[in-house]
Amino acid sequence: MFGGTQGRGWLGCSAHLGTGPRRSGGLQLLSRYQLSEEELSVASHLLNVSGLLKIGTSERVDAGRQAPEQTLIVRNRDDLLVRDDKLDNFYLQASTQWDGLTHMGCARQGFYNGVTEEQVTQEEGTRNGIENVAEFGLVGRGVLVDLVRHFEKTGRNWGPMEQQVATAKDVRACLDAEGVTLRQGDILMVRMGWVKALLDGKTAEERDGLVRPWAYSGLSGQEDMWEFLWENRVAALASDTITVEVWPLKKGQCSLHLAIARLGITIGEMFNFEALAEDCAKTGNYLSMFTSSPLNVRGGVGSPPNAIAIR
Repeated sequence: MFGGTQGRGWLGCSAHLGTGPRRSGGLQLLSRYQLSEEELSVASHLLNVSGLLKIGTSERVDAGRQAPEQTLIVRNRDDLLVRDDKLDNFYLQASTQWDGLTHMGCARQGFYNGVTEEQVTQEEGTRNGIENVAEFGLVGRGVLVDLVRHFEKTGRNWGPMEQQVATAKDVRACLDAEGVTLRQGDILMVRMGWVKALLDGKTAEERDGLVRPWAYSGLSGQEDMWEFLWENRVAALASDTITVEVWPLKKGQCSLHLAIARLGITIGEMFNFEALAEDCAKTGNYLSMFTSSPLNVRGGVGSPPNAIAIR
């Protein structure tokens, strides 16, 4: 499906990267992290796009997924007022989301850790499901990479719908400008401006226009970014774009989505970093304690992250 991935040892299906559970992929690299007094500002920021936002006139979020339908159920009895509710048509990757380890694999080598299609059943014994992340949660040092502000300061034109590419060199330059040195197990939060454009959309038609073209700016999906993630032992990569990497993909080139299977990295999309980015820019501190508690769904391909950045 994708080329450019031959002959590199770090491009194989990584089996065991750290001391954590093998079935959690790159999240094995997470280590204990405690905020120092200098890093603590007594603030927390919810990183989900609120309300499972309905995007566009078709209520189409992406990849044919639609927004969930919420039903309020009245169960009054005697003198008690009782309410229940349910969600129908709930796609686990239709809004702010983690892509789990079975979201993407390759026909030749399967999913992460050599898991085959036949082993992904969502029945008892299923492999690589999101429940393996939910079991322990995801807690670590979060690092905001605010490319939007960095490009503004350096005079580079950038738009979330322009199919522009942010390379590993760009990410390093942004981190240097922020005064951040990466550590093993960091969770990268890369801000590129798509969610801001979405939230700024005043009508359903405007928001729909940010989805339908299926052409987005994003991170490089090429070997420069694979090497950067691998060499820095990044545990997870979250972004505020709909695809993380520049889209559409090009035949014959590698993709960050394929890195889910090859590097075991957990990828996040459509995170809301706006309030966090304002706080970071004001304080000059781009670090936080990142927490995420995905849904405990057996064999889940993905999940809303229920993520918070604590500062």
